[in-house]
Amino acid sequence: REVEGDLVLGDIGYGMPFRAGSFDGAISISALQWLCQADKSYHNP
Repeated sequence: REVEGDLVLGDIGYGMPFRAGSFDGAISISALQWLCQADKSYHNP
C-alpha cells in the first residue's frame, strides 16, 4: 500500500529538528482531554 507523508530521521542525542515549544500545545490539549474524561457514568468531570 502506498502512503504519503514526511519522515524524520535523526539521533535523539543530537536533538530533533522541531521548533522550540512545538509540543507544548499537544501536551496541553492531552491534559484537557484527560481532565474532561469520565471513567464511570456517575462521574461528572
